[in-house]
Amino acid sequence: MGSSPKTLKPSHLRSKREGTVSFLQAKEAFLHHFKTVKNASPHTVRNYALDLDAFRTFLMDGDAPKEPEIGLIGRKDLRNFLARLSSLGQSKKTIVRRLSTLRSFFKYSLEQGLISSNPAELLDTPKLEKKIPSPLTSDQVDKLFELPDTSTLLGLRDRAILELFYSSGLRLSELVALD
Repeated sequence: MGSSPKTLKPSHLRSKREGTVSFLQAKEAFLHHFKTVKNASPHTVRNYALDLDAFRTFLMDGDAPKEPEIGLIGRKDLRNFLARLSSLGQSKKTIVRRLSTLRSFFKYSLEQGLISSNPAELLDTPKLEKKIPSPLTSDQVDKLFELPDTSTLLGLRDRAILELFYSSGLRLSELVALD
């Protein structure tokens, strides 16, 4: 396949065996598409490449590793990959990002006619834990109230705003919207 990724089209991606496309070929075309058509940042393209390389490595792990064909990858392969990431102690945030990359990759592959169905389409996204902010200590609240210079009008205003914010339970956006 002497074609550069710029000129790859689905027909150029086909291997000698009719109807098959290697994962590596599809990955290169996908990354090129994101770089040029979607104008993705180099950081995004690099992360997509890393995520796809991790999945490819997972697919090639075994007794007789060979280049995976994109059309033979199924939902079970994706679920096993996600389970493997979890068993390796990867954070849920990392797993969700890698799943997002795979969803984009398989959506692109489907749109380009490289696959007949999207194996990532119906996969559930792991729920991310919402971090609850830690409350201020009473010493921190006291220091906060002492910050405004109450000898000036602006300082008195700032102190009143702080007290209203602290005692009312208003959201910051609600406080800012007050006239």
